[in-house]
Amino acid sequence: MGEYLNSEKQLDQLVENRDIPPDRIPTNQLLPIFVPADFFKFDNWPGPYHLCKAQGLGQTWIILQPQETMLYLSREMQEYWESQGLDWVHVARDNLIGLSEENEYTHEFRRDDGQLFAVALMQDDALGPSRLLLGVRVHNIVNIF
Repeated sequence: MGEYLNSEKQLDQLVENRDIPPDRIPTNQLLPIFVPADFFKFDNWPGPYHLCKAQGLGQTWIILQPQETMLYLSREMQEYWESQGLDWVHVARDNLIGLSEENEYTHEFRRDDGQLFAVALMQDDALGPSRLLLGVRVHNIVNIF
């Protein structure tokens, strides 16, 4: 029953998120996120995005919200921030760096000699794969990927 109540709260939060004006969106919760490229195939995505070189993968941006919900960055938010001179792409990257400083990866895999050869990015925030955008910041193991 507790899970149902949480889902109901999350749904209420999603409805509330929809009505937040751009000037009240917290930029400190803005983050990049990988999503399936199919999200964009009809070219009707409501916000900025780009397709990655990796087939089937795209990137967009989210704003983390209460109740473990998120709001996708809309064109309206993007235009507002740009009109205010905010480099929102840079802000999102900085936010991801801050979020990842003590949570770069969840598991590490080492060879018998102790050399790190792989990590897992399975963070509870669902942004684990986004940390690949940080490149060498992820313990200088980007060459593994």
